[in-house]
Amino acid sequence: MKLLRKYIRALLEQDQGSKGSLVVVDIQPEYESNTPFDIGDMLRTAAEDYSRVLFLFNGEDTLGMVSESALKNFYLEKLDYDEEAFDELLSKSEFFDKGYGFFRDVMDSDVCFDRNQVVKIVKYMINKDIQDIRDLEEEDIEAIGVSELLFDDLEDYGFWVPELSDELPKWSGSDLAGGARNECMAEVEILGTAQGLSFNHVDQFIYEGDNRYTEVLRESRFKQMSKSKFTDLKQALAASSFLDADPEGDMDDDSWSSEAAVALRNTLNDYFDSKFKSGEITAVVKVDMMPTSSTAGKDSVLKGAVYYFEDGLHFIEVLLANIEDGSTLRDVGKAEQKVYEVIMHELLHMQQFLKFSRGKPTPEAWNAFKENYEKAGGAAGMGKDYFFFDDPDGPSELETFALQMATELVDDLGKEEAVKLLQLSAPDYNQIRDSSSSFRNIEKKSPDISRIDLRDMIKRAKQYAKRM
Repeated sequence: MKLLRKYIRALLEQDQGSKGSLVVVDIQPEYESNTPFDIGDMLRTAAEDYSRVLFLFNGEDTLGMVSESALKNFYLEKLDYDEEAFDELLSKSEFFDKGYGFFRDVMDSDVCFDRNQVVKIVKYMINKDIQDIRDLEEEDIEAIGVSELLFDDLEDYGFWVPELSDELPKWSGSDLAGGARNECMAEVEILGTAQGLSFNHVDQFIYEGDNRYTEVLRESRFKQMSKSKFTDLKQALAASSFLDADPEGDMDDDSWSSEAAVALRNTLNDYFDSKFKSGEITAVVKVDMMPTSSTAGKDSVLKGAVYYFEDGLHFIEVLLANIEDGSTLRDVGKAEQKVYEVIMHELLHMQQFLKFSRGKPTPEAWNAFKENYEKAGGAAGMGKDYFFFDDPDGPSELETFALQMATELVDDLGKEEAVKLLQLSAPDYNQIRDSSSSFRNIEKKSPDISRIDLRDMIKRAKQYAKRM
């Protein structure tokens, strides 16, 4: 009967045509919870509608995960132990332990290479028979022509051409199922595109995995912070009446305020309402009780700032200088630039939280976001390490000060000179010190400028400066 069934199937395929080939990515026990469709239905479709099937999986040999034999047993279980269907499937199937992560360091990098850029890198490496990205020379980087790919950064990436590159060309034109769409499946597609291959998505049998590719998460913060909804703030501040309003502080309810503070608050809230959802971000502007001289310079304009999440809303609170000698903030010089630098710093903290909460901020997520930061002592308790706190999945002062440093340098030196300065293998700290108040503050509290994480901050500052 089994042989008869196969014979009839073969005749039907001759008469009606089969769908040809199917490539299945990571349908395995470890990812079952991510899979919204019925795995058994997908396997039956593979067995009944396709002439050959390639199962790509993260297995025992590459990652210490499921073995090929255990994977087959898993498929038998999902077919409700229908041995006829199982035998039908195996008769046309091949299995390949592909592993994962061969491109992910670049795909997921904070620099955020888009898919076309990753494809260009892979294609070049395949054409030049270069297996590991760290083997690229400076002339290779120039030839690839991806501006985000920098020779100095190659050591930061685990990125190589996998053995799958030998197997995949046999399956060009196949249908593609499995997942996750923007993770392991994306790696397979990037490799295929670099090799000139093409595949057809079977959307009903594709799982999304970790949905990181919302607007907030799809782009790196380097790119996010260079978008006009953030950078237009500089122009709005330059046109604000807070520069000419009276900056002398007076008690207002429970805190000090001033005409300049009210004007700045209104400018910021109007701006946030126009660029984000109305009321999503609220600016709170208070005034320092202690007076500040109008000759103290622009870095004295703000005495402090903080971002926090409360009652379902984002808040940015700043402490504005109290000037009592009849001068205005315009008299201080470039006050709007200082406010811009600090607000961008806090907006980046907001973006960090949005990434942490996967675009769905809640009070519970906020408490979890702060946990490691507070355990480390918070701003008051970390001392010289405060500027370098860097939780990859949470808050990062290292990253926000990198942005602020880049903003300061670009303003003082211009973009081209700032990038040149930051990309030096041996940074000219004297020049950075002259142009960056952030650097001066860092050095004052943490004078060891040889520490590795300061070099990391400068590398990130370079990426921000490039996009300004």
